[in-house]
Amino acid sequence: MSITTEAAPTTAHRGTPAPVSDAHAFLITMPGAEAAAEPLPAANPYQRPAAVQRVAARSRSSLIRRVLAARAALPRLWALVMVTGFLAAGAIEPVPDGPDPVVPAWIAAIGDVTLLILLVAVVLLLAGQRAGYGLSTYGSAGLVLLAALCPATGHHVLAPWWFGQLAITVGLLAGSLALRSRAARSPAL
Repeated sequence: MSITTEAAPTTAHRGTPAPVSDAHAFLITMPGAEAAAEPLPAANPYQRPAAVQRVAARSRSSLIRRVLAARAALPRLWALVMVTGFLAAGAIEPVPDGPDPVVPAWIAAIGDVTLLILLVAVVLLLAGQRAGYGLSTYGSAGLVLLAALCPATGHHVLAPWWFGQLAITVGLLAGSLALRSRAARSPAL
């Protein structure tokens, strides 16, 4: 057994012999240590160790899970806002003026269709379906139309409560439009 002072050239040195330390020279002299005699490849300073990569991957996946959970909660939250807004708009409306006015059939039909659309939208939103945003847009547009037609048909006299009801319904329409466009731009869940 002999101690050699020259190691196999590496690509880093391009033909120049690498210096051999005492520990390295000892390994070279051991039987079967030829594989250990080659120097280790240089560590990539830009690569994270495997343990750090696993922790980072878990952090990213938990962040993604939290974002997806928030996305799943948003339709349910909007369903709650829609129901609350509908109830608040109806609660501030006073009793009709004079004897019970007769509502034209076409306005009653708009009201019935609007209620049906809002009911389906709330059910879809509670189920976490993004299709509910589109229906909530149409339903809240129907609410705006009904609020605008109320004083025009003589059902009520124009009063301060009407501006509050119109603000609530326009707010529902604006929120539905914003969520609908956001859902159209974002990738599917």
